[in-house]
Amino acid sequence: MKRRLGALTTFLAVSALPVTTLASESDAEGASIALLAGYGESTSVNVLGFGAGFRTGYRLDVGLYLGALALAHLGTSDDWEPEVRHHAQSARGEIGYEFRVQKLALRPTLRAGAALVTTSRDMNDGFVSPQIGLGLTLLLELDHWLVGVDGDSHFLTRPVEQFDNSSSIAGLAVYLSGGYQF
Repeated sequence: MKRRLGALTTFLAVSALPVTTLASESDAEGASIALLAGYGESTSVNVLGFGAGFRTGYRLDVGLYLGALALAHLGTSDDWEPEVRHHAQSARGEIGYEFRVQKLALRPTLRAGAALVTTSRDMNDGFVSPQIGLGLTLLLELDHWLVGVDGDSHFLTRPVEQFDNSSSIAGLAVYLSGGYQF
């Protein structure tokens, strides 16, 4: 718990830096869209694996970023049950701050939403869980085109429950992204 609070405190401290710290004079507000594709691993049962999705967002001229992110993961299967897949889909909102140095943008974000998890390891064979996490996006702007990488860490608040046993799911994922800044 102390570790999570420390990470949140660090994130908030970095987000509170003055807008002029790394921003260039050409920064302006605007909408963006992007496609993402990547791979993730999760604890307990790996419901991530290969995944793809999209992001849309809006950057205010003061650097504040507000967005939405939707991802679908193909998940994994057990060696002894190859026909059974464990997978997840999620939709989350995100809020963060975008630091810019010329054509590079670094955007740490807080993310929250919901995930639909399908796994035979749960008593109900699946569930919907609130999902919270942190994201870190690095983008290169080429005219209005965006190319980058996105790191994602998240935690599902509803555990996988199987009779007297329960286990939490936390995940890490990395995505390549390509998009357009309007």
